[in-house]
Amino acid sequence: MRFSYYPGCTAHSTSKEYTLSYREVLSVLGVELEEIEDWNCCGAAAARNLNYMLSISLPARNIAIAQERGRPLVITCAGCFRNLKRADHALRGDLDVRKGVESLVGFEFTGRLELRALLDVIVRDVGMERIAERVRRPLRGLKIVSYYGCALVRPPKITHLDDPENPQCLDKLMQTLGAIPLEWSYKTECCGADLTFTRADIVKRIVGEIMAGAREVGARRSSPRADSVTSIWKSGIRQQRTPCLSSISQN
Repeated sequence: MRFSYYPGCTAHSTSKEYTLSYREVLSVLGVELEEIEDWNCCGAAAARNLNYMLSISLPARNIAIAQERGRPLVITCAGCFRNLKRADHALRGDLDVRKGVESLVGFEFTGRLELRALLDVIVRDVGMERIAERVRRPLRGLKIVSYYGCALVRPPKITHLDDPENPQCLDKLMQTLGAIPLEWSYKTECCGADLTFTRADIVKRIVGEIMAGAREVGARRSSPRADSVTSIWKSGIRQQRTPCLSSISQN
């Protein structure tokens, strides 16, 4: 099972351990990721605040590179996933934007590239049965809460991943690994990622509230699902002394 792969900026820096973890897991599951060449930052939140065409053109350039390879593109960071999906949505739905971006980037948008979140590939393509067969050290009895955040599932007309209010795919994965996923009220709450560098105090407060919500329902671990979110949570956890993170990996 082979996919093109967009790592995003944090994959080789602040969330390197997340990258090492999912690559190891995917190799066991028979999933091969081929990193696209000469990729660039998706623009994160900064580009969107500065210039709309820039915010579409940056991820569109990665789409231009990936569409030439003829394989679905796997995106491991939720923020990057939403930005590329947003660009794809704009290119499909707005002819003026499409022509402008094609001129800026220097490519012709085909609309044939499939953008996939890593979690979706694991749950739908690999499947729970295959994953269950590979589990060697089940998380038996471990009470966890699944954290999806806002970027992976919203806006639903763009991401098309799961229920935007009560997603279940990560919960099902945790259950397959032997854990006990708990219901809680913060699974799709924003972690404040866009404010990381400008208002870190707000981000720490938001992360603290999310982790306090995990404690309230009796969770022993939290399971976030993206490069940027993992980085933000680590920062907040160092300040808040809240429950530690759990890698989703089985040997």
